[in-house]
This record gives sequence, C-alpha cells and structure tokens, in this order.
Amino acid sequence: FEKVLPCCLTKNVHHHRLLGNNIRVSTEIMNAQRLEAMQQLLLQQQGKTIVEFKAGKLNKSGATVTADPRRGTLSLMESAADGMTRIQWKTRPGGQMETDIVVVPNDATVEKVPECKSGRVFLIRMRSSNRMLFFWMQEPKEEKDDELIEKMKTAFATSRSGA
Repeated sequence: FEKVLPCCLTKNVHHHRLLGNNIRVSTEIMNAQRLEAMQQLLLQQQGKTIVEFKAGKLNKSGATVTADPRRGTLSLMESAADGMTRIQWKTRPGGQMETDIVVVPNDATVEKVPECKSGRVFLIRMRSSNRMLFFWMQEPKEEKDDELIEKMKTAFATSRSGA
C-alpha cells in the first residue's frame, strides 16, 4: 500500500511520515523525478537535435566581423511541431536563447571562412534573404571541425518543409 502526497520543492532532504504509517517519502527523489519528467516533456516539444557543439557568434557591422566574447552553444534542431530545421544559439552557461531561426528547405549553406587566420570561423548563409550568420568554433578539438560542418551541410541539404 503506497500513498503519494505532493511535496514542496526543496533542495534539502525531508522525510515525511504519512498518516501514521511508516512510509517515508524523500522529496529529493520525488523532485528529481519531477524535474526529469519536465525535461523529457520539453525535449519532446522542442524536437530532435541534429548537431550541437560549442560555438561563439560574431557580429557583422559593414565589412567588419567582430567576435562576441561570450561562450555559446550552436544547435541544429528538427522541430517536433513541423519537422523543419532550426538554427539555435544559446549562451553557455545559462542557456539563454539568442538566435532561433527556421531554415527554409534547401536555402541555407555553411562554409569555413578561410580569410580568418586567427580563429576557426564559419558562415551560415541564407540564399533567399542574403542573411549571413558568423560563428567561431569553441570545441577544444580542431580536428572535429570538418565533421561538424559536414553534419550541418547534410542537415541543410535534407531539411524539409513543415507541410
């Protein structure tokens, strides 16, 4: 015989005696289970991660591109709602979303920027709007750069419409 009562969210471990029975419930365990369930629900709503890695963004002003010093994470996601590919950039740590762009099928390209000799910079270009997004790799292993760029190219080439 098991009884479940809602407990207050707390970081401390509290044990409760329920209705005179010797049943003890650890709110820490219950809260961890609730948090995990909420995270799973959010992931289901958000969609599937196609590729994700540490990357900073660069800001373009005229012909000049300057690095934003913050750390970040770049993700390509397949939206659960419509199946379309999204480009998302979040700060790290903290996960504050600053870029969330829906990619029109077969519209985006990605390429390394060979003119940049002092960093590992790449460009995502939207053909239809001439929009350019510059990022710089923050992954520790430079030898993985080509693999990550190829994953992005594949995702853009196979992106589909939301219909």
